[in-house]
Amino acid sequence: MQQERFIKSPSNLNGPVVALSPDGEMLAWALEDGTIQLVRISDQEVLTNITSGQASPIKLEFSPAGDRLFSASHDGTLKVWDWDGNPLNGFQPGGGELMNIGLSPDGTLLATIPSDGEITLWNADNFKIFTGLSSSGGYDTSDVVFSPDGEYIAADLATGLFLWKMPDRIELLGASSAINSMAAAYSADGSLLAYSDLNNIVIISPDGSQTLRTLEGHQSPIFELLFSPDGSTLVSADDMEIRVWRVEDGELQAIGKNTCP
Repeated sequence: MQQERFIKSPSNLNGPVVALSPDGEMLAWALEDGTIQLVRISDQEVLTNITSGQASPIKLEFSPAGDRLFSASHDGTLKVWDWDGNPLNGFQPGGGELMNIGLSPDGTLLATIPSDGEITLWNADNFKIFTGLSSSGGYDTSDVVFSPDGEYIAADLATGLFLWKMPDRIELLGASSAINSMAAAYSADGSLLAYSDLNNIVIISPDGSQTLRTLEGHQSPIFELLFSPDGSTLVSADDMEIRVWRVEDGELQAIGKNTCP
């Protein structure tokens, strides 16, 4: 947990909402006035300012190829931008406020979480509807994540953790499971699904059929989970601290400070 670099953000950072490009060289963040900035990490230079016209808060996600940036807003709009800040596409998915989005590993499908209604999958190029996934809408902390092979989709929503097997949309976990989750993540090889259950982390098989390990120690609800690219490490965050775990045996490796310099 040694600090390698400190990147100072504007005081009006929204959320905060930050996305990292797939190659790890660029940050995108959104400001409270709807401006989206692309920042080169190596020298912290702002390369692009995008006037999105979207209302705060805004959620951001890069395409898997890193050539597009998707921005979703509580005003119900979704827009797509290139590296120069040019608008490529946009639409309104419907279902009230747009709480979050997710992209399939191959970049062909876009998932949207509305505040009221089911998750919808769209063709990421033309926004034609692909299918809907019966569910309950989400909160600001809600995520939708695809397994690396695209066979499963998991989402932590207003009524709990949902998990579907694709392409038949078979619901493996749902509202009846009563899992109060605010975060979910697949390992890079797709062999593990981690989700938060209030203050605990539960690691299960990708189809949800087996519970492999439970990690305990957070003092408040966990709202973010990230696997390292090699799947050996899991990082979790609540509103007080960041914890780093070894996946193999669940050993706690480090605890990060809860405030920036």
